[in-house]
Formats: sequence, C-alpha cells, structure tokens
Amino acid sequence: MAQPDIAQRVRDLKNALSSIEGELKGGNTLPEGLEEFKAVVDSVRLSVWAILSGAKADDYQAFISGFRLRRGSDICRQILGDIESGALRPENPDFGDFKGTVEELASALARTVNS
Repeated sequence: MAQPDIAQRVRDLKNALSSIEGELKGGNTLPEGLEEFKAVVDSVRLSVWAILSGAKADDYQAFISGFRLRRGSDICRQILGDIESGALRPENPDFGDFKGTVEELASALARTVNS
C-alpha cells in the first residue's frame, strides 16, 4: 500500500485534531495526557514554522541549527524556572534522564568551545 501524500495526512490530522477539540469542549475536567498533547502540537507547529522559514534562508542547515539553539535555550529557561520555583523536583521520574542529558550537553559544549 502506498504512503498517503502529505496533503491527505494533513487532512487526516486536521480531522483528528477537530475531533479532540470537540471532546475537550464537552468536559469540565482535564483529560490525562492533555499537557503532553499540547507539547506535541506546539513542537510540530514550531517545526513546521522553522521548515517554512528555513526554506527561504540562504543556508538552511545554519537556520535550523540556530532555531534549535533558540528553542533549546527557551525550554531550558522554562525548566530552570520550574526548578527554582520548586514546581520541578528530583522525585519526578524524568528528572534523572534530563539531568544526564544536560550534563552530556554541558560536556559537549565545553569541548566545542575549548577546541
């Protein structure tokens, strides 16, 4: 079976999102996974924006790299605020994995800057 073209997949996604939106409007409580759903939709939106904007750039790879750095910095600032406010604590199951990734990133940054 052939892969559906991007236009069909966008129509399918639009229908799925409309269905979810309808379900959300009917309830008074927040369904489990809604925050993750929001994060995924935001990420896709930002990625599409970056691709569309980058298509006009002279150096697409440099544009995308800069976009990722800006987005990564923004996310890290938000996480830092959560840690400082006490909203994010080491007991969170994802804390250790994130800490390890940040330590690896800091090491790679140090090697890159010092080389």
